[in-house]
Amino acid sequence: DLSTAQASENVISKVQTKMHTDAYERNLRKHNLCVLKVPESKKATSKERQEEDAKFCLETLKIEKKDFISCHRAGKPDPEKPDYCRPLIIKTADEESVNFYSNHGKGWKESSYWINLDLCRADREIRFLARKERKKRQDGAAQKNLLKNP
Repeated sequence: DLSTAQASENVISKVQTKMHTDAYERNLRKHNLCVLKVPESKKATSKERQEEDAKFCLETLKIEKKDFISCHRAGKPDPEKPDYCRPLIIKTADEESVNFYSNHGKGWKESSYWINLDLCRADREIRFLARKERKKRQDGAAQKNLLKNP
């Protein structure tokens, strides 16, 4: 059986590995934007679909050509969910472009699409928990006001 020191070392090793993985993934995504609910092309070839997505980025989202490098769809199509649209990942030239189009992470709205940061799983989870906590505080404050001023 493992000693307490060995168990602690194993936990520390796993946490360090996870932190390095998150940092690596965060670095890979730092020039990316993510757009959800963009309808997917029904074109036959992958190249045609990608060209249509690039045209969408430049014309509909109005991303300037100097800022745009490439785009692709995240994940695999699900034949059981034909109406599901995979996220559109847009690679930009630099972090300045990412900040401009995402409005520093708050989402930039162009027509009916929100342009957001492409976050790694750890960052998405942290932001989800922060939103959940903020909502809980807001609900608590609203309930307090109702009790004060019935």
